[in-house]
Amino acid sequence: MNKKLFIFELKKFLKEKKNLFIFSLIVFFLGATFFQTIIRQNELRKKDIRQTVSFYNVATQNILTLSDGQGLGKEETKQLNLLSDIADNLNIVVTLKKNNQYIKSYPYQIILFKQMLSLEKEHGIALWENKAIITQLKRLKILQSQNIDESFDEKGTTGFLFLLTFLKNSFSFLGMGVIILLFMDLWSGEKNSGISLLYTLPIKRKAIEYSKLYLAISISCVILLTSSIIAFLVGTIYSGMGSADFPIVVVSNNQYLVIPLKVYLTKGIFLGILGIIVFICCIKLADTLFSQPSIILSVLLLLLGISFGIAQIIPDNYFPLNLIESWHYFSFHGKFTKFIVAIIIQLTTIVCLLKLSDTLKKRT
Repeated sequence: MNKKLFIFELKKFLKEKKNLFIFSLIVFFLGATFFQTIIRQNELRKKDIRQTVSFYNVATQNILTLSDGQGLGKEETKQLNLLSDIADNLNIVVTLKKNNQYIKSYPYQIILFKQMLSLEKEHGIALWENKAIITQLKRLKILQSQNIDESFDEKGTTGFLFLLTFLKNSFSFLGMGVIILLFMDLWSGEKNSGISLLYTLPIKRKAIEYSKLYLAISISCVILLTSSIIAFLVGTIYSGMGSADFPIVVVSNNQYLVIPLKVYLTKGIFLGILGIIVFICCIKLADTLFSQPSIILSVLLLLLGISFGIAQIIPDNYFPLNLIESWHYFSFHGKFTKFIVAIIIQLTTIVCLLKLSDTLKKRT
């Protein structure tokens, strides 16, 4: 890489008012996301309490129904006792949750969910879905063993959880929109500026092309790293650092798996960065084919729309641009082998896009 050329491109990029404005929007977006997360977390906590209260109401209703019967048999008495124990545990759990003492509620919740499983198995009364109870039991055991406070929908305000929330938004189609605005005229700008001084210098066109590619990847990584550090610090200052072992529930082959947050973050970030590089290569290819920014913007938005449509029709597909939303993809593919396959697909796509772009550049 030509360092002088890279520095020249960087200075030229930073002088553009459009890019400075986009940087300020990223900071605003980070703050807005944090306040939205606070509101969302409070709503989910209230919803969880309401759900626990509804379980209590159903349990007490069943107790009243059984108590009204005369001459209870052995099975009915056993069922009544189990329902009474469940109601007592639910009452304790509701009280602890209302006082925001989730860690203290874990032992009672674990016993409670085991009792609910027994109630369905032995007496055919389901207070909640069997699959949901088993998944929640796995989570609670990890939360209890690590002494981690509960968070819902993976949208917590602690340092690690808010970092996850921010990165999910960064690797979404919203994040790709920011990349389009930043780099859509990075290559075509030279063509539209008339007889560019840069093209009159004794430098190979390919070196100029690739210096811009390295610049786009470097700026994307710097923005991602800086904003991620800020997001982590904001969450840590507000709610503490949290735990990197927070249990994340993913779906793999129609089975619910619980994996640590640190593993989920590491794999998701890796796939997300590769997805960003794929999209930057798509921008380079579009800039090679077209010279008008409006056409380039339309083509890139169409490409994102197609990838989004395919993701909705086939959620577990290997379409490379779908991996920009690495968290959505990884939630359906928790196994390591599929993670490796995804990386191979991304790297292959990057090489193919660059080869195609270079070939078309030579012809034009």
